[in-house]
Amino acid sequence: MRNYSKKDEEEKQKKRKIIIRIIIIILLLLLITCCTSKFWGTIGDLFKNHGHWTVDPDTNDKTIITNEDLRFDTTLLQISLSDTKPKLSYTYTKIIPEGFTCTTSDAEIATCYVADGYVVINPKKTGSVTVTLQTETNGKIYRATANVQISEATKGIHLATKSGTMNLIRNNRINISYTLTGLPDDVKVTSSDDSIAMVSKKANGLIEVVGLKTGKVTITLEVTYNGKTYQESYTLTITKEQTTTPTDPENPSQPDVPNPPPVIEPEKDSNTTLKEININGTLINDFSSSNYNYSIGVDENTNSITIDTSATSPSARNIKYTYCYKDECKEVVSLKGLELKTGDNTVTIVVTAEDGTVGKPYTITINKASSKNNTLSNIQITSPEGLTLNEPFDKETLDYTITAPSTVDKITLQETLGDSRSKVKYFVDGKEADLMDIPLTSGKTTKVEIQVTSEDGTPRTYTVNIYRESSDNNFLT
Repeated sequence: MRNYSKKDEEEKQKKRKIIIRIIIIILLLLLITCCTSKFWGTIGDLFKNHGHWTVDPDTNDKTIITNEDLRFDTTLLQISLSDTKPKLSYTYTKIIPEGFTCTTSDAEIATCYVADGYVVINPKKTGSVTVTLQTETNGKIYRATANVQISEATKGIHLATKSGTMNLIRNNRINISYTLTGLPDDVKVTSSDDSIAMVSKKANGLIEVVGLKTGKVTITLEVTYNGKTYQESYTLTITKEQTTTPTDPENPSQPDVPNPPPVIEPEKDSNTTLKEININGTLINDFSSSNYNYSIGVDENTNSITIDTSATSPSARNIKYTYCYKDECKEVVSLKGLELKTGDNTVTIVVTAEDGTVGKPYTITINKASSKNNTLSNIQITSPEGLTLNEPFDKETLDYTITAPSTVDKITLQETLGDSRSKVKYFVDGKEADLMDIPLTSGKTTKVEIQVTSEDGTPRTYTVNIYRESSDNNFLT
């Protein structure tokens, strides 16, 4: 029998501990595997070449404000494919934009861009899109949205008929009717030859044509809308023929017999032209009764003008005169001694013919030149009394001096403009001031400048240097 030593017992104990540890590890691994796979997944992730990361939200996201401080003036714009560059206007308040961007919800239907304070739409096909205008300022995003609906191109001018005839023996007036689709009633109508027929627009979709002589004219109707011009034409043939009575079918041998001439009232004159235009008794340069626009210039000293006119036809009903300066217009009885102001003075002359036809206006623009006078006619010392300029005033002399005794601590000057249309500013020692009670400093010179600007913007500066003598008073009071 073998005897176990103490050393052998220790070896057995070590082996038991190792076996127990292995069994515990195996049991733990089996327990973990049966209950969850997340552990292994997490462990496995540690050995991969990528990972999953949780990103905190950006705390600097900008606030978006829609249709409040920035908004379109209309939320719905209806246009058609025939519209050229239709526009959406917008308004913003309480913000100072740093630039705008524009997008549409579907670029295949329409695109947009920002120009001249508008969002301009470029329609491509029928449909509906949302237009978004955006600017970024004050750390915020401001947006405006509007819906744009695009329809087929159906706008146009439609005439009841496109041609016709007029017999001056029967009648010298006809009406042409028209209708508009998708367009405003802002029709401009013209005749290809005003000497054959004159045209004017009437109410309720009518164009009146007045025939003047035989011939053929084309009458054009035109409307401009959303950048596109729509036109339609009517051809009129004007004759002056007598009619005949046809042969009697029961008496074929009877020849055609002309109808007795109708009783025609004397035709009233329709001439609406001027025979002459005289300016201050002299015929205007290059005058022609068919030239309706004239322009003349007068110098700055011409304060009035007389215009005489006479109609080509002595039977003309009346001549109307209108005078305009800038946006103010008034009808005047005559153009004799017409007052002129600086800039463009516009005179319009319209002749009404004997038959009531209103002619095209003759326009005369009289441009009065701006005054170049930037002089003074005098500089006076109004206070205190007894002081004078170092030499008599002359408008061409720009520099003067005044010597004031030590007892004078202020002085007042008064200028007189050479032309009341000029403007004046005053400067004392370089600072803008007035000429009342100018303060003086003992022993120093005060520089006074009087800047005169003529009506045409030309400046001239007069300088007055005022010296106050030093006091020699060394007594105590």
